[in-house]
Amino acid sequence: GVMLVGNTGNLSAQGDSNRQAADPPAVAYRKAMMRSNSAHVSSLRALLGGELNLPAHVLHHTAALEANGRISAHIFPEGSTHPNSRAMDEIWNKKDEFAAQVTVFADATRTLNAIAQRGFNDQTLAALTVVRQTCRACHTAFR
Repeated sequence: GVMLVGNTGNLSAQGDSNRQAADPPAVAYRKAMMRSNSAHVSSLRALLGGELNLPAHVLHHTAALEANGRISAHIFPEGSTHPNSRAMDEIWNKKDEFAAQVTVFADATRTLNAIAQRGFNDQTLAALTVVRQTCRACHTAFR
């Protein structure tokens, strides 16, 4: 699909005053990555619930989460704080702690994908729970 960006000129003055400023690209990208992670986790929870038999879909989502895990360290560039972002200053003030959390997430997504390759949904669901715990831990400390 095509996404139109910009003011079409049809907004009322009140509409303009109520609009929030657009996110800077670094923030917009980071939010999109987090939505992507969330969508893959939600998809996996549905797929692994026992009623669906779509193993190729499970592998698609676990591979996507692993890929996101590999690049997550790069979506928090220095100075990318913004009023529309919930990313806390601690990300940059405690770089080593934050980097460790991101590594734990990347490792958990890699493990999830490796376990999913075996085809046992209960083990994959357990590994997904670990991934979700890494998300929660990082968001508690840094969001």
